[in-house]
Amino acid sequence: MLELCGESVRWADLKRWGDLDTQEGVDAVAARDPDFNNFDVGVHIRLPIPQSDVDNNPNLEQNDGY
Repeated sequence: MLELCGESVRWADLKRWGDLDTQEGVDAVAARDPDFNNFDVGVHIRLPIPQSDVDNNPNLEQNDGY
């Protein structure tokens, strides 16, 4: 638990350990941290690309779920 107390370090650890790749992993994290109760696997792992960037570059495709 002490390793995860640093700001902005926890997200990288959860992602690296694969805890956010499956619903079972997210459920285990949500049991300890209710902020993850609304986490959608495959959607919330990435942020949306700003629409203006997608409009200006025809080679970009919006991330799934946005």
